[in-house]
Amino acid sequence: VSHMSSHRRWLRYAAAAGIALGAVELLRREWAKLRKEEEEDTKFTESRMQALATTMHGTPLEITEVDVPKCGDRDLLVRVMASGVNPVDWKKLNSKRAGTPVADGLLVPGWDGAGIVVKV
Repeated sequence: VSHMSSHRRWLRYAAAAGIALGAVELLRREWAKLRKEEEEDTKFTESRMQALATTMHGTPLEITEVDVPKCGDRDLLVRVMASGVNPVDWKKLNSKRAGTPVADGLLVPGWDGAGIVVKV
């Protein structure tokens, strides 16, 4: 039977708890460092993207490389994995006589899309 004083017993428990808390703190710091590295790895740095687009109304769509749009204060940048061309897009593509240049120089249809948010 140990006749350890309650004070010594408390010190022993406190030391064990301190070691455990120290280990938890080390794990927390390591986890935070890994999360920071992971966030840096997923930063979106691309400046060009592929788009299905046309420069003239009534002409076939072609895959072309364009600049990635800039995000405004209230915008999200989404890396689109799938996009549909719906009736609104077809109306926009055929809204002028065939061969008429697109007003903004390039028309990229695709109001509907699914993907991953890469920038807020």
